[in-house]
Amino acid sequence: MKNIVLLVIGLTICLTSHSQTKKETLETLFIDWITSVKSGKTSTIQKFVKDEFADDFISFMTVDKVLNMSMQLHENLPKPFKIDIQYNDGQKIAGLLHNPKNSLGLIINTLPSGKIRGWSETEITWNSKNPNRKSQQEIVNYLNRVLDSLNIEGFSMSVTIGDSRQSFFQKNIGIANQSFQIPVDASTKFNMASSSKMFTSVAIRILEAQGKLKLSDPVVNYLNLSLDPTITIADLLNHTSGLKTFFSSEFWLSSKADLQSWHDLLDYADLSVKKLEETAYFYSNTGFLLLGLIIEQVTGDSYQSVLQKNIFRPADMSKTLAVNKYQSTSKKATGYTRVYPVVDSLKASVEFQQKRLSEATFPNDFFSNTVSSPAGGMYTVSDDLFNFIKFVASGLMSKETTPNMMRQRTVRHFSFIETKGYNNGFEVNTYKDQSYWGHSGSIPGFNSIAYHFPTIDVTIVILSNSDDQANKLFAMLKDFLF
Repeated sequence: MKNIVLLVIGLTICLTSHSQTKKETLETLFIDWITSVKSGKTSTIQKFVKDEFADDFISFMTVDKVLNMSMQLHENLPKPFKIDIQYNDGQKIAGLLHNPKNSLGLIINTLPSGKIRGWSETEITWNSKNPNRKSQQEIVNYLNRVLDSLNIEGFSMSVTIGDSRQSFFQKNIGIANQSFQIPVDASTKFNMASSSKMFTSVAIRILEAQGKLKLSDPVVNYLNLSLDPTITIADLLNHTSGLKTFFSSEFWLSSKADLQSWHDLLDYADLSVKKLEETAYFYSNTGFLLLGLIIEQVTGDSYQSVLQKNIFRPADMSKTLAVNKYQSTSKKATGYTRVYPVVDSLKASVEFQQKRLSEATFPNDFFSNTVSSPAGGMYTVSDDLFNFIKFVASGLMSKETTPNMMRQRTVRHFSFIETKGYNNGFEVNTYKDQSYWGHSGSIPGFNSIAYHFPTIDVTIVILSNSDDQANKLFAMLKDFLF
């Protein structure tokens, strides 16, 4: 039986019952792996890789690529360090490598046969006992209680919760379309807004692993644009390019009937900027449009087709789609908002202003007339978005992973307010010293949350057709979990 080895991003620990023998064997394997990497010797690491990693993996990645990643891990190790095993269930193990000044969390995942199927670096500070960790049943009971209390007029959402292996909670409340009183169910598709930026990021990293691009490459190497030649693909992923968003006053006040595809959004983009300083940060939807163009340029295929082939099919996301102007989407929720997305409200129609005074919320027809793009706006169901996070967390995107993809970055916002946490198209944040990664999205009428907490192996996905209900439930869940 062939062992399939997958490099893991954000791999987490699920405590289950295994024999003491398996735990001891896994701890020995963990220490042997660290020892070989610590040596920094090519021959030592190469022998370990050949002995402990599967033929299928090596034939795809090649020993040299795995060796290069191992040497990068060697560079990241604290020097010197002590090893403290934090979790060990006989199949997954996490250790803290540390000295008084530095520490590094390292997670190794194995198959039931005992062979390693991947590793992941993380900067999480591990809690060896994790005494406040909630059980799955406690989480289910809490969510049922909260969602039952929220299942009143005006609240509507779809929620899926699980670990890195499978979901253990799924519930839907409220109305997807108020005009026809269509209830939200598991097949209701919600606009993800910016959460779908994660798809663009993963697509880019897959192409990187295939040798079709490098993150350090200047964007102008791929696109014939009048753009600062020092802006790289990595700058677009990390919002450090300085590019302004295409959501300008001109965009909001224009007729969306002219938008035939997402490429037309570039007509509203201002590319005449200089790259920001290395640690600067300015959130840019325009940057992700350019990433979409790069994906199409290097593959010779449409952005949607690349996602379908490289992400949606392998991640089991059959109900996720990018919507174009003329596409009829069944089971699509209508967004309901209290915010009219026009920069200058004085230019809004009299009809709208009258409607605004008479209704607490109203259908956001504005966004139903625009298109999905690499910057956001795709439609999905909560189970599909959960599968995507699992796809990342369990290592199924091994073709393009690097051990530090989910590390936190410290940057400074363009407005000089210090912020943390955007890396490679993912938000990487902390709450009460607990790290979590994923993305959120918000447009008038839709709000989405998709985050994974590695230390407790919990993934939270919330989709709502309202302005901020997903954010509010997520805040409540964080308080409950920690």
